[in-house]
Amino acid sequence: MAPRRAVHDALLTIARALRDDQFRLAVLAVFISIAASGGEIGFRFWLSTVQTAMFGTGDARLASWAAALPWWQVLLAPAAGGLAIGLFLRYLMPGRTPQGV
Repeated sequence: MAPRRAVHDALLTIARALRDDQFRLAVLAVFISIAASGGEIGFRFWLSTVQTAMFGTGDARLASWAAALPWWQVLLAPAAGGLAIGLFLRYLMPGRTPQGV
């Protein structure tokens, strides 16, 4: 009979915790932080991929790599990025006005 009582008490404790707003908020914060971390990892991977496509390396020390590139390639990369952002704002942004930074 004692193990049955222990299980019952454990289930009651879990049920009380699930009704507690602070507990639910803490669990939500954990899931949001996991999602934000995954987004950061994805963003860094994407950034490295773009750097590799434009400059031939995804290394974080891009300045030393850029110094060895021809001047036209160093000039082309930010210009192409600006053109891509401009086209995105012109044709894909709702209302064609930026909503933030």
